[in-house]
Amino acid sequence: MHFSVLLSIYYKENSDYLDSALASLVNQTKIPSEIVIVKDGPLNNSLDEVILNYENLYPNLFKIISLPKNQGLGDALNEGLKNCSYEYIARMDSDDICVKERFDIQISFLTQNPDISVTGGFIEEFAQVPGDLKRIKKVPLSYDQIKLFAKKRNPLNHPSVMFRKSAIESLNGYERMLFFEDYYLWLKLLFLNHKIVNLDQVLLYFRTGNDMIGRRHGYKYAVHELDFALKARKQGLFSSTETVRFVLTRFPMRLIPKKMLNFIYRKIIRK
Repeated sequence: MHFSVLLSIYYKENSDYLDSALASLVNQTKIPSEIVIVKDGPLNNSLDEVILNYENLYPNLFKIISLPKNQGLGDALNEGLKNCSYEYIARMDSDDICVKERFDIQISFLTQNPDISVTGGFIEEFAQVPGDLKRIKKVPLSYDQIKLFAKKRNPLNHPSVMFRKSAIESLNGYERMLFFEDYYLWLKLLFLNHKIVNLDQVLLYFRTGNDMIGRRHGYKYAVHELDFALKARKQGLFSSTETVRFVLTRFPMRLIPKKMLNFIYRKIIRK
């Protein structure tokens, strides 16, 4: 079964992390048919060197899309979607590491379940090497569980997902919505009764470095989260009650001390 892998990268990312991410793609038990990398604006020399090295090592496997300037994740992924050749598309981030059997597992599942539009799975967070934190981010599994959970939190681990291109294109892809591009997409799919499920296993090692908690903290992030909730309400994806509950439970968390937010993530949210 042919499938594409889609990832976006911009100049601030780490070349060593990118090297590890790409190595995990080419060493899968089921090798991708193509790996589509969107350069979201010009990169630095070290990132370009890593990409060029893999292009030379694996001719015809990589498809590189270069955007003239940084446009943000949503626009970059949409450009990548246009250039993916196959119906099955796996998402990947440039600093994470795939479990070796990830694509075998997801391709098999989607092939056997033609009514499923998107599937993801658990991720194991790590700091330096996979396994060092022994912390797994679990997500709801069934379609019904995901529909309920999505009213409160993002029901999918974005870099773990594999989806059908036709389903995503039917909604015109991702929207420009900083930090919430994927969450909003899942809400739209669920609203239109596309089936989404998660698999009960770790599919990806997720790097928590580069101040992951800090990026989800502060007034600026809170404002983006509020904009996301209000747009979801306007489009009928949240009810008025769900919107109020979402804002009241999330907005204060972005403004508490970062150490406290980190504690909540480690001891409560990840449980």
